[in-house]
Amino acid sequence: MASSKKKKRIGIIVTFCVIVTVIAAACVYYVYLKTHSDKERFRQSGITAMKNGSYGIAVNDFDMSLQEEQWFCEDMDLDTKMYKGACLIRLGRYEEAYKLFMALSKEASPAIDQSTVISMLEIADANMLVNKVTDGETAPPDDETITRLKEAAAKDSGMYLYLASAHNRRQEYDAELEDLNNYLASHPINTYVAYELSTAYLKKGNTEEAERIIKDGLNASDDVYTDLLNYNLVICREYSGEYDAAYELIKSLYEQYPDNEDIAREYTFLQSRVNPDTTPVNPYSDAL
Repeated sequence: MASSKKKKRIGIIVTFCVIVTVIAAACVYYVYLKTHSDKERFRQSGITAMKNGSYGIAVNDFDMSLQEEQWFCEDMDLDTKMYKGACLIRLGRYEEAYKLFMALSKEASPAIDQSTVISMLEIADANMLVNKVTDGETAPPDDETITRLKEAAAKDSGMYLYLASAHNRRQEYDAELEDLNNYLASHPINTYVAYELSTAYLKKGNTEEAERIIKDGLNASDDVYTDLLNYNLVICREYSGEYDAAYELIKSLYEQYPDNEDIAREYTFLQSRVNPDTTPVNPYSDAL
């Protein structure tokens, strides 16, 4: 009888141990599932696509990363959203970008640079406004719109960015230069402003000022328009007759963005200037 009770107790203990082991294993497996996913892989794929100028692919990768459920990744997700927002701006999807950065502006995480968020909000909002007040994406703003924007800029210096976009659409580059410089008088530089300002200077033939603003832009807190700034720097070097320096820079850009038609065209041109084909058209010409 005692032996039977002992066996029963042992059976209960064994059963209990098995149950605890199973529960523990399930818990470990659950924790593993919640702390391991393809989130980082999708994120890195998106960053690579973004650096290659494939912004649409990058947005899709970032969305895949954000959809992956994984614990302890709040800061990573916020940073991923920053990258996504930058891509949306480059794709001209300003309303989506604005909504995303507006949400990020309410986050208190140290993973987010709020100064960059504010700059991106202004860029998205400025382009949204210019698109809304025209009949179409390529239509220039009318005089009434310009007057309204000037009045707004007089009260809020941030509106100079909006006014600059409007003047650019009207191909009024002197006015655009003035607007952008007025904006920079009270706002930190970002790559978008540096690109627009350097482009306006280049159209005026002022390579010295263009190069100065490009260098400032390349030191800005964001890198959304870094590729376009470097392209403008190539043009500055070319205008100055520094073909070797221009070629080395465009070669680097071409290797990174082989599908960019403007970069490919400039690379082909500078390659012909730096490495001209000296083969005679007539192989017997020297003997004649």
